[in-house]
Amino acid sequence: MHKSVFLVGASGSGKTTSIVNIIANLSDLTVATVKYIHHPQFTIDPAGKDTRRHRDAGAIYTVCAAPKETAILIDREERDGLGKISAIVDTLPDCDLILFESYNKPVVGAYTILCGNTDDELNEFYEYVKDTDILAVCSHVISGKWRGIRVLNTSVTEDLDMLTDMITKIL
Repeated sequence: MHKSVFLVGASGSGKTTSIVNIIANLSDLTVATVKYIHHPQFTIDPAGKDTRRHRDAGAIYTVCAAPKETAILIDREERDGLGKISAIVDTLPDCDLILFESYNKPVVGAYTILCGNTDDELNEFYEYVKDTDILAVCSHVISGKWRGIRVLNTSVTEDLDMLTDMITKIL
């Protein structure tokens, strides 16, 4: 079974930096990431490209295989089932840990890391994670404790080590 941790917070709150630092610090583990992109116009398959033409013709799955990367494009109607986190996890190969970035509504009971640079940011996004198991609050601005939860700065080696220890304990 995959173990997952959700990093939740405002844009610019340090989610990506934290994920990059966590992955580097867990180099002995296989880590997958899932990044939710909330921009409605975002596409990795622009109009006029061959793979987009395949999809426009009716292909519901299109695999883009290149020497360095492979991407699987799933038509929206088929993908709607993949909007569920459990379906996304089921499509991934075996790994030790999955880090989710920007899923503001993690599943109840999930492990989460709340990221923020202000008390207002943390309070806003706390509403999304209050029913989860919050491992830590990550901030590059706030220190100490927030609502009794340890605040860590993943750019500080000791804090990063503490956070990765917390993560490995749940695996």
